[in-house]
Amino acid sequence: MHSTAPNFLTMTVGEKRPKEIYFLCRQYPAEEALRLGSVNDVVAHEGLHRVVEQWCEELLDMSPAYLEISKVTSNVCWDMLARAFQHAEQALLPIAGDEEMTEAARTFMEKRKPDFRRFRKS
Repeated sequence: MHSTAPNFLTMTVGEKRPKEIYFLCRQYPAEEALRLGSVNDVVAHEGLHRVVEQWCEELLDMSPAYLEISKVTSNVCWDMLARAFQHAEQALLPIAGDEEMTEAARTFMEKRKPDFRRFRKS
């Protein structure tokens, strides 16, 4: 997830919860994600296609001009975060590919808990 994602999540669910979500990297059940407002709906796998079709049909009935205006205005917050994205990119570039980042990727692929304690500086 993009490192400025906590900023966007903060706008959605408040200030405290995003820090817990991103710092602790816990997985949350779908119902809790729905309650937090980080997903729009929770649908059983067998009903997903039907719900997607329903949403698409609703969108096709909307005014294209209205949808375009809605899309542009809803992206305003992302536009305001552009500098934060650039700052995050500059912060990540020096550590990209280093041992700590490699450990994170390796543990994900090996489905094991990472050992980040060894990277602590006293």
